[in-house]
Amino acid sequence: GSLFDGARYKEAIAGYARLKSPGNGYYDRAVMKTAYAQVRLKNYSLADSTLKEYLKGRKTDKAREALSLLSLVSLRQGDLEGLLDAEERLSEKGPESAERASAIFHIGTYHEGKGDIDKAVAYYKKASLLEGTEGAREALWALGWRNYREGDYEGAAKLLQRYASYSSGRDLAKALYWKARSLDKAGLTDAAAEAYLETCAKDTDGYYCQLSTKRSVDLKGRADMGR
Repeated sequence: GSLFDGARYKEAIAGYARLKSPGNGYYDRAVMKTAYAQVRLKNYSLADSTLKEYLKGRKTDKAREALSLLSLVSLRQGDLEGLLDAEERLSEKGPESAERASAIFHIGTYHEGKGDIDKAVAYYKKASLLEGTEGAREALWALGWRNYREGDYEGAAKLLQRYASYSSGRDLAKALYWKARSLDKAGLTDAAAEAYLETCAKDTDGYYCQLSTKRSVDLKGRADMGR
């Protein structure tokens, strides 16, 4: 409602409390809005309780959405068991779903935060297979950025292109710029030059176009010196 949209989350929670009774036509929406408000307030333990109670022993209209949000709450609380449980339940309710992709990505994020990069990468790769979902898109960025930092520039460029294909706006410009940088670092100068131009075509006068313009000048200067 208007209270939630106006970021008045505590008041919104109080308002939703009146609608949180099974059988009420607004029950599912009220519960989920309550949980989202609790997450916005960083009251993760309360959000955890709200979602688990909602999912307990009854058929719910928003079970997949609730499990996806529960996986995020579990991530914020550092609860690996909760993350794995949410993903397992989503694998039964929607194995190809966007909600499951997000849950898998959250598990990868947990392992990356713990410094277990091999497990993180394994989960990111698993999430990236559920193409067309937000979880897959986020996983592609995580994988591409890690490849770039580790010096696998051609691998990074391929992953960032896949990320770009599912992105728009600033995320698209970001992806194209870092793809261009990856190609540049890989010594693929012609492809890098094209990618810098592509960045500006999508981000005219924007931040990433400014960076690309500077890099293009540097690239041309290096090419001229090599003649």
